[in-house]
Amino acid sequence: VIWDLDDTLWVGTLAEGDSLSLKTNRVDYIRDLNERGVVNSICSKNDFDLAKTALDNFGLWEEFVFAEIQMEAKGQIVKQIIEDMQLRAPDVIFIDDNASNLNEVKFFNEGIQVLDANDPDTDSKLEEWIESLKPGKSRVGEYRQLEAKRAAKTASGLDNREFLETCNIRVALVRRSDNL
Repeated sequence: VIWDLDDTLWVGTLAEGDSLSLKTNRVDYIRDLNERGVVNSICSKNDFDLAKTALDNFGLWEEFVFAEIQMEAKGQIVKQIIEDMQLRAPDVIFIDDNASNLNEVKFFNEGIQVLDANDPDTDSKLEEWIESLKPGKSRVGEYRQLEAKRAAKTASGLDNREFLETCNIRVALVRRSDNL
């Protein structure tokens, strides 16, 4: 699930200096999803440092993976998050309070499910969906490893082939006759 922040996860707009108040039911959904093996991400048009600080202050930063917080259009960013997480768009839900953002994300990510954060039915849909999920184990740690790999690759400035060569991966091919 990819979440917007302003007026979706909390009431208020960070960039305007509003006093933010969490939508506690949505925080509960995020934690419940993580406990059931469904991970949460962020796509928000905000200043990264301010948003991270707010999320840290609310005790929520560690609940998210692949958080993309920047002043860019959301369609391509969501597409990149999905690619980085090695998912398919139809397996992802994007939640935002802005109809333009929802439409843009749908345009760039064929099959993605979107929910309008302002729709009164959104919370009940999320509750029903969470209740239908079987208990599982959190996968946040596994996605943290993918995040670390992405960060290392980005920091290296290398293309895929060059990056893999620096990993010093060695493969041995053993024929059955060699094994005897």
